[in-house]
Amino acid sequence: MSHLGRLRDTLARQPLSLTTGLASLLIVMAAAQVDTTVQANSSSPLTADQASKIVSPFYTAMNRPAVKEVGELISRATTPDWQSCGANDACLSRDAAVTAIERLGADVPDLAWAVIDVNVASLETIVVRAEATGTPVHEFDGVPPSGRRFRVMSIDIHTVRDGKIARSYHVEDWAGAQHQLSVP
Repeated sequence: MSHLGRLRDTLARQPLSLTTGLASLLIVMAAAQVDTTVQANSSSPLTADQASKIVSPFYTAMNRPAVKEVGELISRATTPDWQSCGANDACLSRDAAVTAIERLGADVPDLAWAVIDVNVASLETIVVRAEATGTPVHEFDGVPPSGRRFRVMSIDIHTVRDGKIARSYHVEDWAGAQHQLSVP
C-alpha cells in the first residue's frame, strides 16, 4: 500500500473535529497531488537524516524570525521557484513567503516552531509535524494583543528537488490560536 493509502486509512480511523477534519482533508488532497508527481521519478529514497538536514534551515527561520536572516535561511532550504501553499490554489512565491514570515515574526516576537516529527513519505516528499507557540504583541487575526500565548499544531508537506524544498503545502490551526488568544 502506498504512503498515501496508509495516510487515508489512518485518517479514516481517527475521530475528527471540524478543524482537524478540514486540515486532514487538505493534507490528503496535497499528498495526492505530491504522490502523483513523485511516482513519475525513480531515484533513491531520502533517509530520515537527509530529510531533517533539508528542512532544518526552513524551521530555523521560523524560530524567532524577527532576529534572523529569514531570506538567507529560506534561500538555503528552498529552490528559487519554491512556493509556499496554504491551500491548493493559494501559493506564495519565495520572496512573498519571506515577507510573510518576517511580518509574523514582528507580530509574534517569541514565535517558536518546534519540529516534533519528520517523516519521509515518498521518494521526494517530506512530511513534518510541528508545534507553533507565541505571544502576539500586535493584533493577530483580528484578536488584540492581551499577553496570552497560543500553541497550535502544524503539518507541512514538502516536495524536494535537488536536495532543496521546491514546494510546501502547510496547514496550521490558526482558528485554534484565535480561540486561545480570545478566551481568558
